[in-house]
Amino acid sequence: MILLVLFLFLLSSQSAWSAEDEAEILIFSLSPAKVKEQQGILKIQISTFSPIQQVTVKGKPRNFPKGASLVWLKIPYMLKPGINVFEVYVKTKLGEAKKIIRKSMKLLNFLKKQNLVTPFS
Repeated sequence: MILLVLFLFLLSSQSAWSAEDEAEILIFSLSPAKVKEQQGILKIQISTFSPIQQVTVKGKPRNFPKGASLVWLKIPYMLKPGINVFEVYVKTKLGEAKKIIRKSMKLLNFLKKQNLVTPFS
C-alpha cells in the first residue's frame, strides 16, 4: 500500500513538472462536426492559464478582449462539399497551440440542395 501511494506521488509530481513547460491552452468546438446546412456559425471556446495574446482562425486574426484567458468565438462559414478544415492558432505568454476543427455537411442534404437526388416513386 505504501509503495502504491509513493508511486502515485511520484507520478503526480512528475506531471506537475512537465506541465510548467506546456502552453496549457484548451481549444475546442462547441458546434457539431456534421451539419445539415451549408451556411452557419462555428462556435469555438478557448481557455488558457495566462492571458491570450493572439488568436487566428484559418490564418485570419480574430478580435478578443485584451487580457482574456477565456474566449468564445463565433465564426461564420459557408461549407464546401467534403470535409472543411478550420485551423485555430492561439498564442499566450506561456506558449502556443494549434487545433484543427473539421466540419462537413451531411451529403444527402447537399445533394438535395443541388437537385441531384430524385425522389423514389
